[in-house]
Amino acid sequence: MLATTLGSPDPQADLQRFITSQIAQKANHWSGRNIVRWSNPVYDQLWMHGAAEGDPVKRASLVIQMNDLLIDDVVIIPIVWRNGVRAVNRTLSGMAPTSWDSDVWDVACWYRQA
Repeated sequence: MLATTLGSPDPQADLQRFITSQIAQKANHWSGRNIVRWSNPVYDQLWMHGAAEGDPVKRASLVIQMNDLLIDDVVIIPIVWRNGVRAVNRTLSGMAPTSWDSDVWDVACWYRQA
């Protein structure tokens, strides 16, 4: 099993690990992140357009297309979604849970209601 998580809410960096130039090879000193060694020129183009696109709606469409390629070509097989479960006392306010960081990332903003 390979378990990975996004380092940020923006998937661009994570999706980079599937572009052709990231295949580990002599040219990049065997340091590429594309460990599955998959190459698809359509995906590479979508990734480059996504990296340059500033419109979030257009970027979302590109990310969906990249994801579809990864699934259709069976590059990745997602089998598990680990939902996080949180329980918080009703008197605790200011907590903003996020799926891309620790639950205590904003602990400085928490406070108790009387």
